[in-house]
Amino acid sequence: MTDDSPPPWLTACTAVAALAVWVAVDCLHWHYIVGRYEHRIVVVSHDGADLEPSRLFYELAVDGVSARDMHLTVDRVWTVAALAAAVAFVAWLLRIRRIPRWTGAHWQVWTAAVLVTLLLNLMMRWYPTAVAASGPLHGTGWDTRNAAYPLWTVELALVLVTAAVSARLVLDITRAHEQ
Repeated sequence: MTDDSPPPWLTACTAVAALAVWVAVDCLHWHYIVGRYEHRIVVVSHDGADLEPSRLFYELAVDGVSARDMHLTVDRVWTVAALAAAVAFVAWLLRIRRIPRWTGAHWQVWTAAVLVTLLLNLMMRWYPTAVAASGPLHGTGWDTRNAAYPLWTVELALVLVTAAVSARLVLDITRAHEQ
């Protein structure tokens, strides 16, 4: 009976590459949502944007496309990138577990990073609904940049940390199994 599955280093490379793509897409997503927010401020108040590069990124993204369609596309691309990273990581994990001498690693930091990142992403997805005109946070002060920007920035930072911790885990365990 032969094992036709790819070698561990190949699934490790795929997992790390998928994590890198997720980080890149999340960085673009951050610029898009901040730029969208800045664009709305400029349109309503006719004041300058605080983060002009993000506003320009948003305006270039929606140029010639409806803002609603672009927003759906951006959310879908982010979701696909996050799911691809998760699937690639799980595929690596399943592949590495079939190797003799499987040893568990210190998963506590990784588990904490994943759970906090997931929680913050859920909050980030809930935030637009919560601050909408009929939302529970509308008019409370939580519907300002002082609340939105830190939420979005911490989410981006946690995606970076989670991807880095995951990639380090993949590389360390794969390297240990190759020795």
